[in-house]
Amino acid sequence: MTSNSALSTYQKAPFIYGQNLQRNLYLTNSEEPNLLGIGRFVSQGATSGAIVFFLYAVVGILSVNAYYCLLFIPALPKFLAWGVAIGVFKGLLIWVSSRIVNRRLGMLSRGMLGVLGSAIIESALYLFYPHQSGEKDILSWRIVALILIPGLTMGLVIGSRLDPWRALVAGRRSIAARWDVLARISGLILRLAVLFCFMESILMLICAVRWHSRQSEIVFALLAVGHFVLSSLLVFARLKFVPLSLLAFIVNVPVVAWFLELRGDSLITLYVIFGYLNAWATFLLSRSALMHSAFAALNDEVRYYLID
Repeated sequence: MTSNSALSTYQKAPFIYGQNLQRNLYLTNSEEPNLLGIGRFVSQGATSGAIVFFLYAVVGILSVNAYYCLLFIPALPKFLAWGVAIGVFKGLLIWVSSRIVNRRLGMLSRGMLGVLGSAIIESALYLFYPHQSGEKDILSWRIVALILIPGLTMGLVIGSRLDPWRALVAGRRSIAARWDVLARISGLILRLAVLFCFMESILMLICAVRWHSRQSEIVFALLAVGHFVLSSLLVFARLKFVPLSLLAFIVNVPVVAWFLELRGDSLITLYVIFGYLNAWATFLLSRSALMHSAFAALNDEVRYYLID
């Protein structure tokens, strides 16, 4: 009886004798019984790919001649599109691999698959666009910058517990489900617009500094970066309607002033600013309990007179 109890209380020390490597390769089903869906992998890949290629744009604008800096500002959507496409490919690769082994992959496996995905993409691009120079230093630079760094970065993000899609569309849970649809759509549009404009403002500031622009232009770029930093904090924060509206009004006062100052000078700029302010207004109204009550009362009246 004593020996049985002693044996029952003895447990093998976890993750020894090479089991640490096994844990890094994949997580057991007992630790994570539910595999993540394909949507999580795709959103993680798209987000990490966009961030990595935005950093490529920043490095590129800092390394080229100052006269070519302005080319990176209109080219940012192409950088982001490439990043999203490559990230989605890696997300699907890691998702398929996790389904094949029927386990949630660990960090080591995801990192290796991310590097494998980068190598596949680089090999395919090399077949269509062969590198003209045979210098070994250029080849090694491409391996590090275009295969190892993005591969490991995206691989570690993809398959983790991060949920970027939910962060982009999340609204206040206290809003009713019918009104919550508008809150989520307006939140998604505004958050994407704010993040994109933040990236563009960073590139504009770098260009202004490298071009040795006038002080007014540098100050304008700094104000743009500050505005979109504060806007990013607001659109992702879980604030109540009143403090959110007050802070949003304060943050957007310079935008309104710029809109009134432009007048008819640039119609495209006016339309862009007007759409941006309308996105803010829809974002705030969709989170107003008063607006929800008004529409609920109107819906009851319509049902009473026209339906019931």
